[in-house]
Amino acid sequence: MTFLFVIKIVKSNKSDILLLSKINSKKMTQLKYTRLPDKKEAKEIHEKEAKRNIPTSKINTNFFKYDYIIDLAKYFNIDYSFFTNTYTQEDMKNKEVLQNAEVFINDFKNILINRQITKQDKEILDRVYDYLSEEDELQKSDLIFVFGAKTSLLRMQKAIEVYKNKYANKIMISGKGPNYEKDITLTEAEEYANIALENNIPEQDLILEKQAITMVDNAKRSLNLLEEQNISHKSIILINSPFSQRRG
Repeated sequence: MTFLFVIKIVKSNKSDILLLSKINSKKMTQLKYTRLPDKKEAKEIHEKEAKRNIPTSKINTNFFKYDYIIDLAKYFNIDYSFFTNTYTQEDMKNKEVLQNAEVFINDFKNILINRQITKQDKEILDRVYDYLSEEDELQKSDLIFVFGAKTSLLRMQKAIEVYKNKYANKIMISGKGPNYEKDITLTEAEEYANIALENNIPEQDLILEKQAITMVDNAKRSLNLLEEQNISHKSIILINSPFSQRRG
């Protein structure tokens, strides 16, 4: 999601935000993670994702708190009605609803691009980032789950550390690669697995899911695979990048 990416970039340097703006300003086929897919691409992605029924009790449940983002929007004087309205999953297919979200993202992005970030700006941005990068205290679990990614190998390094500290005796790695990459010769899961093997993790302790193209797909395909192989997964340690931790 571009909004999360911008929040992450604020903690590094402004030139990356300018690059993001340049990429997002063009209407073209998605070639990089720095641009959101258009409606046609989003439909294609959804059709490719694995199918899994949502438990009835979880339908239309929102686990995300928007307080920090609303405070941020008020601070930068941006319309935040998208975050105060109530939407169902069906509503999210509505073009107007999605356009409202895109307007918020673009307004926020443009403010950051054309602004010299002050200490006060950074403090409120850091509050949002810190909320997004939630981290739990480690506990013994059935397995360690790693979201594959093209942008960082640090996730696998963290998983290896957690494994060697004996918090779980299995590592599951999920990911084929993003939908916009058409000629994938080495999946994200395989790339991460190679790192694990180089660090003396036994091959029998690795579970690979090599078809997922999104984070939603990571979850669906991995749960389906665990059930198919009758692998216990009552407790799972999720390994993700800080800025996308709550998405995981």
